[in-house]
Formats: sequence, C-alpha cells, structure tokens
Amino acid sequence: MNGYHSFLTSTSFFRALLDLDCRMAAQVRLGRCPQCGGRLDSAPYPRKPRGVPRALEKEFSRRLSVCCSVEGCRRRMTPPSVCFLGRRVYVAVTFILMSMLSHGVTDERERQLRLNLHAQIPVDDRTLSRWREWWQHILPATPFWRVAKGRLARPILSSQLPAGLVMGFVGDMARQLRSTLIFVSPLSTSS
Repeated sequence: MNGYHSFLTSTSFFRALLDLDCRMAAQVRLGRCPQCGGRLDSAPYPRKPRGVPRALEKEFSRRLSVCCSVEGCRRRMTPPSVCFLGRRVYVAVTFILMSMLSHGVTDERERQLRLNLHAQIPVDDRTLSRWREWWQHILPATPFWRVAKGRLARPILSSQLPAGLVMGFVGDMARQLRSTLIFVSPLSTSS
C-alpha cells in the first residue's frame, strides 16, 4: 500500500477528478427531467469539503448538480461524482485512502500516517473508526454492494474493504483509484 498516500496531496490527481466530475455532470445534463421531461439546467451548490489540497479548496467548494428548467417542477438531480461520496464532509478519495491506509495499521504504518498524513489531513481516530465500520459492515449490507460486487473480477471479503476493492482494479495506482471512485460513484447520489 506504499505510495497511495501521495495521491492525497497530488493537485494533478485531484484536478483530474474534477474534470471527470464535470464530464459526468455534463452527460446527465444532456438528458431530460425524469419527472416532466423538461430541459435540465446546471445548478451547483456549495460544499465545504475536507481532505483537499489547499490549492484546490475553491474548486472543490461546489458540488455539480442539475435541476429541471420547467417552472413548477424544478426537480434537482445530483449526478454521480468521483469527488464527493454522498454527504460526507471529506472528499471521496480521502475517505477511501485514509480508510485503506489506517486499516490493519502496523506500528510503522501508524507512525508514517501520523507524521505524513495527519499533519496535512487531520482525521480524528474516531472518524477513521466510523469509516472502517462503514466499509466493513454498512456498505456490504447495501443493495448497491449486493449487485455491484458481482461486477468485480474476483470476490472481496468485507474485511478487505476498501483496500481489496482498490487493489482489485487493474493498472497503476492512479488508475486503480479512479476505477474505484467510478465504481462507488452511484453511492454519491440519491437521484
């Protein structure tokens, strides 16, 4: 798992995620309102995410969304996102990587985490514990996971999440992370 932590401070990786989010939102905006068939307009809303490199805080301060242009309908739809995972305060990649890096922590890895990451991304131990609970107990019980895990090349035990999911995708570390974020992106929206 060495090397994954470098993505938590990589502005180029975060910018690539923003670009992917923009493309996914643009694709949704090409559609029509599922309620009335009206045109969809851009309707981003503010966010105050944590776990983003300082240089990109402003760019991550809004969540892309669309809403129906028809007066009286105006239904909002939130496209899938690789930047945000639902209503979590921390961005998705930080949520995944910090959960992954803190799982099965050896004394040496804990020392590295504290020195390298907690100074830049201060995540409370209780928060990491809640994240571990989500990955290993809550996610596996969701309808999403019961269906989605069938699309994986090999089975992953809930005790291996999220590391088993990330490392189960092919390619270099950046591609594995992108693939994981795309895979879980349906969880980023309730629409």
